[in-house]
Amino acid sequence: MNVVVFEDGLVDQFYPLSLTRPVWELRCGCFTGRERIQRFLDSEGGSARSASTVVFLTRPHLAAYYRERYPDIVINDCSRLRSGVDVLFINARYVDCGAALDLQAGYGIARQGAPLAVRLNPTAADAVVSGLSEHSADSIEKMLVSSGVALREADGETAVDYIWDIIEMNPAQIARDARFYTKRTPNPLPPQVTIIGDGSLLLIGDDVRIDPFVCFDCTAGPIIVGDGCVINSFTRIEGPCFIGGKAVLLGAKVREGCSIGPGCRIGGEVEESVFQANSNKYHDGFIGHSYIGEWVNLGALTTNSDLKNNYSSVKCYVPDRRVNTEKLKVGCFIGDFSKASIGTLINTGTSIGVGCMLVHAGAMPPSHVPSFAWFFENELHDRGSLPGFLKAAAAMTSRRGIACTPAFTGMLEAVHDITAPQRRGMGHR
Repeated sequence: MNVVVFEDGLVDQFYPLSLTRPVWELRCGCFTGRERIQRFLDSEGGSARSASTVVFLTRPHLAAYYRERYPDIVINDCSRLRSGVDVLFINARYVDCGAALDLQAGYGIARQGAPLAVRLNPTAADAVVSGLSEHSADSIEKMLVSSGVALREADGETAVDYIWDIIEMNPAQIARDARFYTKRTPNPLPPQVTIIGDGSLLLIGDDVRIDPFVCFDCTAGPIIVGDGCVINSFTRIEGPCFIGGKAVLLGAKVREGCSIGPGCRIGGEVEESVFQANSNKYHDGFIGHSYIGEWVNLGALTTNSDLKNNYSSVKCYVPDRRVNTEKLKVGCFIGDFSKASIGTLINTGTSIGVGCMLVHAGAMPPSHVPSFAWFFENELHDRGSLPGFLKAAAAMTSRRGIACTPAFTGMLEAVHDITAPQRRGMGHR
């Protein structure tokens, strides 16, 4: 069986995180979409399914960098698909996608009419795949619907429509993803470490350092700690929670529903939030109901609001419009390589693009800070020099042993061009 993982026409609804990554690279629960699909194929599919040819589709400005980052996967090259076998198409918004593997040819799963997973026989699949050379990847759902498959509505909340849906789904998805982990609580634990609730829900990887006076509260769900993590004294972690490999927790209060991606450094308090990877919230301050990208640095005491004082639903920016989330608790969404100075305060439902700088001077930033903008002296400015930004980005990634390659910088330059209309009319610094 071939598998094609595609982005549909809703990529902008995962702004600003989707500017620099495919939707299948967004984190929900313990994994990104790419990681989860590969886990399902390998661990539940058996040898036939694990031998599948898998192609990931994404937008052109992302393809070169993600091919370089993941050389073992096929991106935007359907010529690699094996001939004469069924093709399973999986929408990148389909989070808990295990049911897709049980589909028979000619059947599919949909959410409000939009296909989440469709399995086609070789003849029908050839017609769709051949059309991909003439159509953008986001039109694939129209071709799947017109292929005549029988679609049934998805069971439960298994797909996301907006970035804030990831935050809402995250606690339950962590619990579902725990099936893929077999590590158990070390015996004995270091002295003065406390487990509250069912200790079998504490799943700890290899080479993890846990200092004395750490508390794991498994009352509400599992806690998964990845390989090579460091958990300092006076850290409290509440499940369901996922801590990615080589993350460092510095006396943090990690409330329920958090996914901390690999390489992050977390202090202070976080609640029901996702950190993609390699971001720093080293100091005190609160981040709640938020999605923080990669290579983000939050200065000491940076704090966001996730609830309006009048308890009304929160509106958030997606490109060219504001959307009523119909949710009471929504924090902020911060794109890659953005930074906040010490003492920065971020209002409810704020979207901060890629490569931004927030310098606190008494006022909160506006509800939307365009990519590569500075909020300085309580006003928005175009940061101007892209070479200066790229130099700083290279310095930041090199601290984790990751090079800013031409493909990496090329992607960032493309995002700068894509987002230029949002900065129109700003002054320069």
